[in-house]
Amino acid sequence: GMYNDGANDNLKFSTGGVVRAFLTATQWNVTGNIVGVAGIFSGAVSGTTGTFTGNVAVSHGSAPHFQIQQTSGNAWRWYADATDSFIRNGTGGHNIAKFAANGDVGFYNPDGSATQFFWDSSAEKLGIGTSSPSESLHIYRGSGPEIRLQNSTRNWYLRSYGDRLDIYITGTSLQAFTILADGKIGIGATVPAVKLHLDSGATTELRID
Repeated sequence: GMYNDGANDNLKFSTGGVVRAFLTATQWNVTGNIVGVAGIFSGAVSGTTGTFTGNVAVSHGSAPHFQIQQTSGNAWRWYADATDSFIRNGTGGHNIAKFAANGDVGFYNPDGSATQFFWDSSAEKLGIGTSSPSESLHIYRGSGPEIRLQNSTRNWYLRSYGDRLDIYITGTSLQAFTILADGKIGIGATVPAVKLHLDSGATTELRID
């Protein structure tokens, strides 16, 4: 039944002689499960000491969601459509991440217009800058995609730039290795003129031991 306990001025709900939930001036306190929630909780849903013990099942005909928001802060939502679930910046109005029913996972760019980081679960392929990875690791960027390898003394870069692939060291003028689309290879030569072009500066050297 439902009753006011009088002493604490709490509205209590019980079944079988056991209090299942009660309402204070500031919060709902629930023991057990909340099922079929179609509205919005404003305040705290808790069991003991500000926590909820049990399960919350949300069902709604259109985009059911949980929303978490600090006062005057961004509203963060976890919602679902017919097949997939999403994390959304409700204040900004764009998705942050997508978790598909088939196991695919995607993270969006800052305005939520494109998936910039994508894991294809069935194919076991990772896409950075693309949501359609064709290889185990597929990186796409319209201009100069790079991979950076850093140790305690050096930063090495692998960069695709136009019709060339470069390996170079940041902070120096050294272009260590270049491959052009026509098959020319340069070692120390940024624009190789022949199939194998070596340039060490003042002299050109090749040593074979």
